[in-house]
Amino acid sequence: MRNKACKLCAAAQRLLSCARGASAVEFAVLAPVLLLISFGVAEFARAIWIEQALSSAASYTARCAALSLSNCAASGAYNSSATTSYAQTQAGKWGVSLTSSNIAVSTATSCAGMSGSSAYVQVTLSAPFSTFIASLFPGLVNKTLTGTACFPAPSS
Repeated sequence: MRNKACKLCAAAQRLLSCARGASAVEFAVLAPVLLLISFGVAEFARAIWIEQALSSAASYTARCAALSLSNCAASGAYNSSATTSYAQTQAGKWGVSLTSSNIAVSTATSCAGMSGSSAYVQVTLSAPFSTFIASLFPGLVNKTLTGTACFPAPSS
């Protein structure tokens, strides 16, 4: 009986001292973590990109609507459908597609922290953000990113 125990101890000793395949096991343990971090950084950067695109498009659209430029006006006056189309075009230049329900234009308003004798045009653009790794992070599902801008309308 003692002989069998010694053989079992010797086999266990050889198994524990063997280093073959250790690198493969370490890679198998660490690879998912490294991939998750890489994809997480990429998705975070994509969310920042979309939010910046929305802010930039909102800024251009607010200026266009406030000044009644030709892209946002009809017969020299503010036009809602032309402004919506302009906002979609500006966001599209950044690779973000918007529907008319994602665009809110408010004229004759005051903006947060801005006051004065003239009214402001405020544009808020929003876009849903979805990620392919949402199954791993439920908190990332159905997030809406927004961009808002104000521009003073000239006094008439």
